[in-house]
Amino acid sequence: MSDLRAAIDSIEGRIAAFLVGGGQHPVAAPCGLPPTDAQPGAVLSIQIETDAAADDAKRPALEFIDRMSGGEN
Repeated sequence: MSDLRAAIDSIEGRIAAFLVGGGQHPVAAPCGLPPTDAQPGAVLSIQIETDAAADDAKRPALEFIDRMSGGEN
């Protein structure tokens, strides 16, 4: 699991703008992503991990697409 920090730069309408990785990388996301009480300037801790169950669930669909496309993907 990776831990990442992001600062909320602004919230406009339904979009929140974040500065990720020490302010190096701007990222936009739906406002539902940060906590509802978070305001511009707040620093968030983001944990990123692999979702093995989701990977397993999509595997049959990807295999089907591969078979239908002639196995080129």
